Amino acid sequence: MATKLVVIIDGRHLLDATRALGFAVDFKLFRKYLEGLGELVRCYYVIGVDGTKDHQTMRPLLDWLDYNGFTLVENPNISALEISANFAITAFAAIEMAEEMMLVARDVQHAPLVRLIQSKGVRVSVLSTIIAEKVRVSDALRRAADEFIDLDSIKQHFLRTS
Repeated sequence: MATKLVVIIDGRHLLDATRALGFAVDFKLFRKYLEGLGELVRCYYVIGVDGTKDHQTMRPLLDWLDYNGFTLVENPNISALEISANFAITAFAAIEMAEEMMLVARDVQHAPLVRLIQSKGVRVSVLSTIIAEKVRVSDALRRAADEFIDLDSIKQHFLRTS
């Protein structure tokens, strides 16, 4: 029987990290990769949307994700701190449905969240990078996780080619 997996993605971090690593994500392949890790119960994509041109260009991606098995958690016109809080709330609310949780994140403030999730008997992996300096995962978050996976080491599974 496959492990029940819940994935929480900090959308801005994933986009910034993959850009810094020099590739783009094919989200259909990314979801297929995640499904290969266990029984994918839910995949949340958390992102702040502020109405700027940058976010307007993201609208097609967000719509595609919403229609293709990702649960979109959009946070209009809020600060990075509030997005981080919504990320934590989303993860905490999903604890009951998970045996394992993967967090696509980098921030030090998520380390206590990891420990809280672990205290509920859920294994936590963190998907981020240590290679790209400006978007590097915090040491505290990496240490808190049961497993750290570097995006660069698995990009071949979901690299967008066109």
